[in-house]
Amino acid sequence: MDLIEFQNYLTINVSKKTTLNYVNQMKGFFLRYEEVNQENLNSYLSSKVEKWSGGSFNMFFKAAKWYFKFTKVEFDLPEFKKVESKPRAYLDDKEIQLIIDKCPALFTEYRKVQCLIQLLSLSGMRPKELIMLKRENVNIAERKIVLINTKTFKSRTIFLTDALSKDINGLFQSEAEGNNAFNLSENSLVYYCKKIKECLNINVNPYIFRHSLAHSFLKKSGNDLVGLAKTLGHSNLNTTRIYSEASDEERQAQFNRMFNKKGKK
Repeated sequence: MDLIEFQNYLTINVSKKTTLNYVNQMKGFFLRYEEVNQENLNSYLSSKVEKWSGGSFNMFFKAAKWYFKFTKVEFDLPEFKKVESKPRAYLDDKEIQLIIDKCPALFTEYRKVQCLIQLLSLSGMRPKELIMLKRENVNIAERKIVLINTKTFKSRTIFLTDALSKDINGLFQSEAEGNNAFNLSENSLVYYCKKIKECLNINVNPYIFRHSLAHSFLKKSGNDLVGLAKTLGHSNLNTTRIYSEASDEERQAQFNRMFNKKGKK
C-alpha cells in the first residue's frame, strides 16, 4: 500500500479535488486493512451497509476502481448503487448579467473577472480546463478555443461571440502570458466566487457557470442533449441527462403556464 504513489498517479489523471477524495476513500480502507484482497473488500463494505448512503458507496467504488487500475490488480465490486439525481443549481441570464454589471464595484481587475464569467457561462468550460488553458489554443481570429487538457483526455472546440473575442484579445494585449492564458492561480476562481457571494448574496461556485450554460443550452436548443454533451465534453450521454432534470419550482412554473392561463375557461 502506497497512497503517496497512488496520489501522484491520480494527479496526472483526474482533478485535484477528485484526487483528494479518492485518496481519502482508500485511506479509510487502509486504516482497517493492510492489503486489498477480496475478503477484506467484502468485510469493509459489509461494515458500511448501515452507515453509508448510496452516494458514499459509489464514491468508494470509483476510488477503488482507480486503485485497481493503479496496481493493475482487479477485484469484484458490487454494482453501483442507484442514487436519485437532483437538478443542478444554476444561474439564469439575469443573475449572470447582474454579476457582470457589479464587477467594477467588487474587483480591481474587474475586466478580467467579467471576461472570465462570460467565458465560463458561454462555453461550459470546467474550472480546471480554464486554469490549464494556454493562449496558443485560443484563436481570436476564428473566435474559438481548442481545449486540450480535458477530463476525458479528448480535445474539443468551444466557440466565442464577437464581443467576447474582443474582450479576450484586449486582456491578452494588456498582460503577457504566465502559467496559463489568463494568469490564474488555483484559488483565483474560488476567491472571485466567494467575493460575489459575500457582496451580492448570490450563491456561486466555479462550477455553477458550467451548470448554467447547460440549463440555458437545453432551454434554447429545444432540449438538444447530444449537442450539449459535445459542448460539455461528456463521453456518456447519461452524464448529460442530469441537466434535463427539472426542479419542483420549474415544473410548477411550467404547469402554471400550461393550465393556469388568464382568460382561459
